[in-house]
Amino acid sequence: MASSSPIPPDFACPLCLDLLHEPVLTPCEHNFCRSCITRAYGSGHKRCPLCRAQFHGFKPKAAPPNADLAAKIAANVPQDMVAQRRCQNPHMLELVVSNLHQEMPQRTDYRANASKWTLWVALRGFANEHTATFIEKVVYELHPTFKQRFVTVHPPFFSLCRCGWTAFTVRCHIHWNAMLGMPPMQVDHKLVFEPHGNQTTNLAEIDPVAMQTVGLDVVQRIPNSAPQQEPAIGLHPRAFGALALDVPQREAASNSRAKLPSKCTPQWLPPGDCHSFEVVVGNHHKCLSEEAVGDLLHEWTMYVMLPEFQKSKWRMIECVVYNLHPLCSPATYTKRSPKLELTSLSRESFSITCNIHWNPALGLQPTAVVHDLVFAEGGGHTSTTVGVSTRRLQFFA
Repeated sequence: MASSSPIPPDFACPLCLDLLHEPVLTPCEHNFCRSCITRAYGSGHKRCPLCRAQFHGFKPKAAPPNADLAAKIAANVPQDMVAQRRCQNPHMLELVVSNLHQEMPQRTDYRANASKWTLWVALRGFANEHTATFIEKVVYELHPTFKQRFVTVHPPFFSLCRCGWTAFTVRCHIHWNAMLGMPPMQVDHKLVFEPHGNQTTNLAEIDPVAMQTVGLDVVQRIPNSAPQQEPAIGLHPRAFGALALDVPQREAASNSRAKLPSKCTPQWLPPGDCHSFEVVVGNHHKCLSEEAVGDLLHEWTMYVMLPEFQKSKWRMIECVVYNLHPLCSPATYTKRSPKLELTSLSRESFSITCNIHWNPALGLQPTAVVHDLVFAEGGGHTSTTVGVSTRRLQFFA
């Protein structure tokens, strides 16, 4: 819908007839709003709407903005008109699907997998908790040879770790926050078995009215043209534990340590309105003898504790997703309240990623804690701290 104020013809988009927003210059020297020309291009129109010139190698989503024209608009058009146009225009967010790769130790077992890869989804320039505000879940469609071909992952990292011999294309089904009113997005990502892996990018158009409806105002503070940071590659080293990757410099070993930052206080809570409570993830241990083989089989039980709110734990925690070693079958277990414990057997200890999904009334994104199994009397435990609004917490105290 065109603005009520007169717009100079040189600053008007030929498609929406409104003030140009993020102007993009086509190879035939015509300017359009990036969202307008992207929408036309995505509808199958591969020619310029004005001169009908064929678009050869032109990609509206990836084309650089016309910075000179944008500067002229900023200098000659009233700022209130520019601000109003920015609010009306859909926001283009860059979705990034990435994978990293690690070589597995050489083994004589011919069935052993040679490569371990980790796949995850991020929004360029946004922290994980903000990405989780936009994306509800990601469903990875693997190669037909995998026993579990469709794998659903949840925030905050949307990560998946597997082992295999050869690379293939993973189809990623991105499911957005339901209140955004957006259909799932499909992105095909080609795994690359090299140290730095591979990245696949795609633009998503977010309606500003829908964002205001669900309170997603974080993107309003970041202009579409603002320089974006690299997503997951720039994660704090501790966060690589949650992505099932090896941390380059591991912290000193301890029975009580967290691989994630010790404080996970949501940035949107005002000062003085947050209460931090301890979350403990641990394991009990029992040895079982195997006389026929001559070695020991270990029985262990994973548990989650909230020392300050132990009586309310069953109401505060919706479920816990345990991600075991990739070679375990199955490698993922989901335990729902009130039975949150997991008991299993193994010959060796390994790290388990515990994704704690909270009661929606707490307004928290899932908390990921990586715990190293301890095969000793008393077992071991890992603790971290979570921050929550005191107004929300009062219903569980």
